[in-house]
Amino acid sequence: MVLALGLLFGVGPSLHTAHAASAGEQYGCPSGDACLYPQDAGSNNNVPEHKYFYYGVYQLHNEYGMHYFLNNQYGSAVVRLCTDWHGKNCPKTLPAGYAVYDDFGPINSIVLAAH
Repeated sequence: MVLALGLLFGVGPSLHTAHAASAGEQYGCPSGDACLYPQDAGSNNNVPEHKYFYYGVYQLHNEYGMHYFLNNQYGSAVVRLCTDWHGKNCPKTLPAGYAVYDDFGPINSIVLAAH
């Protein structure tokens, strides 16, 4: 289900679009970054818990429950949400300008990639 970010706080996991090409900071997430927000806090008054900038694999530690995650990269850059520690087995991919509000219990790593 794709919705505008203003409808972010619905029930259950969902995918949202910020816009196709990042025009700058969104919800405290700098242009070009991907940001994870604290558990059960939505966009946390525009204060991300973690910001990711460089392409590569990032292991997540102690991230459980519902989190808002914003891919504020641009162009063809994607974020993959993965269930193992090494950026493999990635059931969800977020294109640039998209966000998800989902259970991060099964997510153990994220991958930022050019496409």
